[in-house]
Amino acid sequence: CLLSPFQMTSTGEDPRSKRGGHRLIVHSSYPDTVILRVRGHNFIVSASYLSLNSPYFYDLFYGRDSTSPNGRYELDVHPHTFGDLLDLSVLIYPCYKKTNCCRDCSSSLIGRLDLALQLELRFAVKRLSKDSDQTAQLISTLQKHAAMDNYSIAMCSKYTNPPSSSNHSLDPIPVSAKFPDSTNVIVGGTTILVSATALSLHSSVLAEILYKNGQLVMEAKIDVDPFSFHAFLQATTADFPLDCIRKFLDDFLIMGAQQLYDFYLSEI
Repeated sequence: CLLSPFQMTSTGEDPRSKRGGHRLIVHSSYPDTVILRVRGHNFIVSASYLSLNSPYFYDLFYGRDSTSPNGRYELDVHPHTFGDLLDLSVLIYPCYKKTNCCRDCSSSLIGRLDLALQLELRFAVKRLSKDSDQTAQLISTLQKHAAMDNYSIAMCSKYTNPPSSSNHSLDPIPVSAKFPDSTNVIVGGTTILVSATALSLHSSVLAEILYKNGQLVMEAKIDVDPFSFHAFLQATTADFPLDCIRKFLDDFLIMGAQQLYDFYLSEI
């Protein structure tokens, strides 16, 4: 049974560990589910999804020196700040219509930015940089982490001289065969290795295709336009295509990715 290793009965489970979109899906049955214990607070997360959004978590969960006693990992950071980042990063759409980051956050914006940079949570850094009006503190925090070159474009209105050279340190993180939820999908005759959980967390339709009776499907054919599917893959890590066309937005809805559709419309 997939559920038993991940069921949480401890009173130490943070009630915010399934806030936002994360609480909408009982993802305890997904094979990449792990428990992050953050100073006594348990957060139930998708290891693969966090890994695709953060080199830090990729190394933690799937790196050469990764160790996991019973799918549990320790993280020595402030649990409330981490919970706020989880709302913003694990599923990117809870704040999609707000002009600033999650109004229910108990931590400061600069505190969230500092932790996002420490954990290399790329989307959170981009979003916080874009939303912040604390320019001096924002620049100071980015400089503290030597991250100005990587994220200056996200705050271009505040930083007038973005670097002209291409920086590849923010290139997409590929799905690895190490991911316990990795599987092949066939789209337009092309086989693509994907994280089934990352796709399922964003699409109810794909969740039904990729998980049958709680079991991972090892190969699935998805009947959708290849360009739209690649746009969807990019969107799951907040790397939205610059050119918005109606076709792939319509296909987002066909794939059951309503929240990504709404988020994208809010950004253009």
